Amino acid sequence: MVDQPYPAPHDPSNDVSAPLGRPRDDRQIWTTEQLLGKHQEVLIQHGDDVYRLRITRHGKLILYK
Repeated sequence: MVDQPYPAPHDPSNDVSAPLGRPRDDRQIWTTEQLLGKHQEVLIQHGDDVYRLRITRHGKLILYK
């Protein structure tokens, strides 16, 4: 077994609560704890741009360019 530095993201394909007859969503769901750890913000590089994802003091998420 390989040690993972962070918990694996939620996999909706394993979600038994999805209604029958509806296609399952194949997007991964990440918690803020998985993305930020104990930090209030992280930097995300997208192409040549760097974005800042931050938790405000009111618990909201803001993405800055």
